[in-house]
Amino acid sequence: MAGKKFVPSQMDICIGEMINLMRNKFGMSQNDLAAHLGVSFQQVQKYESAGNRISASRLHQIADVFQIPVARFFNEIDNGLLIDDAVRKMLKQFLALGTDDRRYILKLIQRLAHSA
Repeated sequence: MAGKKFVPSQMDICIGEMINLMRNKFGMSQNDLAAHLGVSFQQVQKYESAGNRISASRLHQIADVFQIPVARFFNEIDNGLLIDDAVRKMLKQFLALGTDDRRYILKLIQRLAHSA
């Protein structure tokens, strides 16, 4: 009898996306993160795409690489920051910008929020 096909949960997807966001924030390639974790870059790809579920010990190791508490992965999800598709897309685009562009966009958002 064949095993059941793995279907990622919303939490698996959000944690994978947060790993991708953090990796990009730190300017790391998938190869860089893989080297820190002692896995292949393909495994990092699977974590980020939620193709493979991440064990608690591996998540702790990833948090150590980014120097953040493990709870941050869940706090972001609980706060709804990574569940909304538009927010995920915006964060990915924002992190791809240079520092000056990020500052400009942040000021623009602050100005718009105050005028609303």
